[in-house]
Amino acid sequence: MLDVRKLLAQRPLLFDGGMGTYYKAKPGQECEQANLTDPEGILAVHRAYLAAGADAIKTNTFSLPRLAAAQQLGWEQLADAGWQLAVKAAGETGAAVFADLGPAPDTENLPAEQVYLAVAKRFALLGARNFLFETLSAEDGVLEAIRALKQTVPEAFVLVSFAVLPDGYTREGRYCAELVRRMAQSGVVDAVGLNCVSAPGAMRALVQQLGDAGLPLSVMPNAGYPVVARAQVRYQGKPEYFARELSRLAAEGVRILGGCCGTTPQHIAALRTALDALPEALPAAKHIFSHIEWHMNGILLHVPAQDAPAGCVWASREALQAEYTLPGAFKSYKKLMV
Repeated sequence: MLDVRKLLAQRPLLFDGGMGTYYKAKPGQECEQANLTDPEGILAVHRAYLAAGADAIKTNTFSLPRLAAAQQLGWEQLADAGWQLAVKAAGETGAAVFADLGPAPDTENLPAEQVYLAVAKRFALLGARNFLFETLSAEDGVLEAIRALKQTVPEAFVLVSFAVLPDGYTREGRYCAELVRRMAQSGVVDAVGLNCVSAPGAMRALVQQLGDAGLPLSVMPNAGYPVVARAQVRYQGKPEYFARELSRLAAEGVRILGGCCGTTPQHIAALRTALDALPEALPAAKHIFSHIEWHMNGILLHVPAQDAPAGCVWASREALQAEYTLPGAFKSYKKLMV
């Protein structure tokens, strides 16, 4: 199995993309239940991302902390099956496997720390050495759980990723730069980043606010923003746009890249091609750039200052068009054009 630390010292690490939005579980069924009811279907998703060029895949276990907190019977079996399926697929290419843990509810009776630790220890017993705590809106309990985990598995590689809105704040009102700083200063987190909620262009703008985290930075945006059509949720971001924005981040020093909701093997394949086309000598750490901001129709936009001519508020016309539906915007706001 791939050594994540060694690879990061040489080049960016490419993750897979969305599982739930790509697999399409049956109505009323948790995607994780398919680890037992449709293992071949989950295995096919893993294999599709690996064929697209992913260096690492996530177990199909995002909801496990929530299920464990609800004391749902059988969550341990879902963890076991999810781990075994990912390891089977990864064994065919030598890719890394990350035990995937989504947000855990934090209550007085059952603190998030206990939930995270119970799920992480289950994976550790199965052989997991790479862990992803993702789509978090707050850091409640996660650092305490990681410290306890590393007492048992000191060699564990732990990535913590937060879901941040385009304005830089999570849904619980936590500012992304502060969350990243706390993870970096903890001494137990190996990589930190952002995932979900925001589309590639907006997330690239968010990265400019983070400064130098002192850790490998991870970026896994959604394909775009969801559109509801005939009771179906669809993400319309194209693979080419996704690959262009994330390869620019890689060129600026972001070391871990992948996709979240709405991304498919096609998005990862396009990003693989873009990453392979980059020069071998990439920055060791993310560059720090200032940014400007501007309000338009209630939307706060950010753009790295070095990318923007005077008065421009977005890195490119394509990036804005891909993320916001603003009829007539380019007629009314000519300064948006690059």
